[in-house]
Amino acid sequence: MTGRCPLLGAGPASTSADRVDVPLYAYGTDLTDGRVIKGAKRFVRGSRIKTASYVADPRASHLDPLVAAPRRNVFLKTVVPFLKKRR
Repeated sequence: MTGRCPLLGAGPASTSADRVDVPLYAYGTDLTDGRVIKGAKRFVRGSRIKTASYVADPRASHLDPLVAAPRRNVFLKTVVPFLKKRR
């Protein structure tokens, strides 16, 4: 991986992933064609992350996490339990 991880406050991802040890949630939609999940798994392999959740939702539009009705919003149905476990 190359580039920066500004959200993590880290330098280049290739040298900083090994310092990350927080749980990870990754959600991929149709727009990413599986790349978000693949990238997240690669990042976890190079990190100290012990808990990771990967949700591939290839039928979802990239806007569905924001605008889909809650009853059919896969993002909400999966991220809420993930966050509740981390209270």
